[in-house]
Amino acid sequence: MIHRIFVILVLLLVLPDIYIYRVIAKGQSPYRSWLKWIHWIPTIILSGALLFMMFGDNFTPQRVSFTGLYMIAYLTVVVPKCLFVLVSLVGKLIACSGRIPQLCFIQKCPIDSIFNIIGLLMAVWGAYVILYGSLCGWRRFEVVEVDFVHPQLPAAFDGYRIVQISDFHIGTIARYPEDVRRAVELINAQHPDMVAVT
Repeated sequence: MIHRIFVILVLLLVLPDIYIYRVIAKGQSPYRSWLKWIHWIPTIILSGALLFMMFGDNFTPQRVSFTGLYMIAYLTVVVPKCLFVLVSLVGKLIACSGRIPQLCFIQKCPIDSIFNIIGLLMAVWGAYVILYGSLCGWRRFEVVEVDFVHPQLPAAFDGYRIVQISDFHIGTIARYPEDVRRAVELINAQHPDMVAVT
């Protein structure tokens, strides 16, 4: 499977870094030249791991865990960079269009710099959301009750309880049995007539 999307995954890693280097890092002083290159480190590491997964063995239980951890790291790096680049590009387009006056709150601050700051804030927010959801948010089980009423539903289904649970992956079941046990207890406490795992 990874063979089919390899080029897309690499492009999503590399293209934002090229933009950041060419547009953002070009103004750094020579004393901070190492800062120009530091943003490439995650890309190099993730690209190497991607090559390892592409040419490695087929998926095994250990490999599934590695793939899951890789995807968390990948999304934590790629999504914030892409958010930043998209917002920054919007700022550049607005600044270059000349139709909208520069909305500067700081003197000598072009509008694209304001969009860079907004993009940076969105990137930090994106990284937070991914890390929170991946590391601890998935352990917060929530019961949401929905009453479904439809005129064509037979009377036999009155009071019929369906529990739907989603996103339980092989790695979750194997590595976190206590959380799975807690989820099963929560499901059983609902006294369902049917359980749908999606």
